[in-house]
Amino acid sequence: MKKIVLLMMSLLLVFSLAACGDDNSQQTNNNNNNQQQEEQPTVETAGLKLVGELEISAGQAEAVTLDIPELKADAENTVLTGFDADIQDKLAAWLSELGEGESLNVNAYVLDTENYLSVVLTKAVVPNYGSDGEVYSYVYDKIVNNAMDVDYAKAWTTLEDDAVIEALTAYLAADQKWISFDVEGFYVDTDEKPAYLLSTKVRQEGAEDWIYVYVLKDGQIMGNFSGVMEENNK
Repeated sequence: MKKIVLLMMSLLLVFSLAACGDDNSQQTNNNNNNQQQEEQPTVETAGLKLVGELEISAGQAEAVTLDIPELKADAENTVLTGFDADIQDKLAAWLSELGEGESLNVNAYVLDTENYLSVVLTKAVVPNYGSDGEVYSYVYDKIVNNAMDVDYAKAWTTLEDDAVIEALTAYLAADQKWISFDVEGFYVDTDEKPAYLLSTKVRQEGAEDWIYVYVLKDGQIMGNFSGVMEENNK
């Protein structure tokens, strides 16, 4: 009888030790998982700074210009003066297209790094229901004294459509679906990596298809351009 009791106590002890081992192993795994999540790199953008704003109603003076000092600092730099001329031409065209009761909102953002100068314009005609406005970018490569276009930037980081689709799918909510997208522009961030400006038509339940402009950097959607800029310019 004593032998049976001793045997049962031994078995209970073995099972108890095994259970503790499982608990400790589970706790270790949980700690490792938490540590891995904490160590996941985050994508950041110090980003563009707001340098100019225009709000113009239809019928106001057409001789309106957008002053961006960084583009006027060197009158002999044909790339920068060309950027400035194109921006003023766009502004004049937008003003001429305003309809009765409409107004034009234009914001200008600049980021000047050691090797690159980036200028981004946003254009919105009010009233506007839901969609983001249009976006235009101008990027100057100081190293080679040349303008950089979107195709060059996409080749710079080998940005393929599959990568954009993956980023959009990961970012959009369950009731949202992207219909089409286009890389409309980009800027070179303070770490001298390109941040792409992605114009995306999104279908969502209970609403019309809207166009959103997202910031895509290092393979991740950082949010709407307007929201990212609002955080940068607080």
